Amino acid sequence: MTVSIALEPALKAGDQLVLYMDGSKVSEGTGSQFNLTNLDRGTHSLSVAVVDASGKELQRSKSISFHLKMAADLDPNLYKTVDENGNVIFTAKPSPGA
Repeated sequence: MTVSIALEPALKAGDQLVLYMDGSKVSEGTGSQFNLTNLDRGTHSLSVAVVDASGKELQRSKSISFHLKMAADLDPNLYKTVDENGNVIFTAKPSPGA
């Protein structure tokens, strides 16, 4: 899952973003996108903080919630596989007689 952050104004030199999921730090960096893999199904919360070079939190977003469902669990016509990077891949099952 990709999380995209819209930030105004832009980060200052030395600042970075810290992404929190369910209250725990899951990623950090200076880019505006974070890729999350191997997420459990269910309801989760996300927030992002701006921290300075010393690690001091300058500002934090409000938390947002989302509910993750696995498509392969919902659609019997899909195979679910995981590649070497932890990415989940869904592939259509062949039609009967194909």
